[in-house]
Amino acid sequence: MRRFFKECYSYISMICSHRQSGNVLFLILIAVALFAALAYSVTRSSSGGKSVSSEQAKTEVSALMQSLSLVEIAIQKARVINSCGETEISFNGFPLHNYDSRDDCEIFNLAAGGINLFNVNNKLQKPAAQCLNTDIVFNAFFDIDKTGKADIILQINCVTDSVCLAFNEMNGISGIPSEHNAAASLYTLFSGVYNPSPPADSVNDDTVDLQGKDRFCRYHISSGFNQINYVLLRR
Repeated sequence: MRRFFKECYSYISMICSHRQSGNVLFLILIAVALFAALAYSVTRSSSGGKSVSSEQAKTEVSALMQSLSLVEIAIQKARVINSCGETEISFNGFPLHNYDSRDDCEIFNLAAGGINLFNVNNKLQKPAAQCLNTDIVFNAFFDIDKTGKADIILQINCVTDSVCLAFNEMNGISGIPSEHNAAASLYTLFSGVYNPSPPADSVNDDTVDLQGKDRFCRYHISSGFNQINYVLLRR
C-alpha cells in the first residue's frame, strides 16, 4: 500500500509541473485509484471470521488490484499526456510480451507510463502441474462490451479458488460464475494489433452475473480452471 501511494504521489508531482490540457483528467484518475485502494483496504480489514487461506487470498488480491490500478493510470497517462494511439500502447518487458513501441508509450518504461514492471505473485495460481496453462497475458482477442472491437484484457490463468472468490468479492460478484465459451488458449498477445474479428461469444456473456462486468474471475468449464479477467482498455 505504501508503494502504491508513493508512486501516485510522484505522478501527481510530475503532472503538476507538466502544462498540458490533459492534466486535470489525469489527476482525477489518480484520485479515483487512491479511493479504490482505500476501499480495498477497508474491505480486507472488515472481513473478520474468515479462514487463514481466505485472508491470505484477500491480501494477495488487494496487492494485485493496486498494481493493476497503476497500470490503468499509466495507460491513461500514455494516451492523454503522451498522445499515444491505442495501437502504440506497449507492455514490453512483461513476460511473453516484446512489442517495442515509442518509448513514451511503453507502460513499464519509467520515462513513459512511469511505473516499474510488476510481478504477479505465484501464490495466486495453482501449481503448473495442475493446470492446462498458467499464462498471464495482456490479451487483445475478445470484445468485452459488444462494440465489435477487441479490448485489452489482462488474463491470469489457473488461479486458486480462494483467490478467485476474493477477486470477485472485491468487485461485487458472488461466488465463481462458470463460462462455457472462449477457450483460455485463445489469445492475442498485445503487440499493437487487435483481433480484427473478435468472436461474438466473449468471456463474460454466458452468465448473468458477469454480463457488463470488466473485472471478474470465472471458472472456464472446458479448460477446467479459474481465470481472472481485468479490462485495461475498452474500445
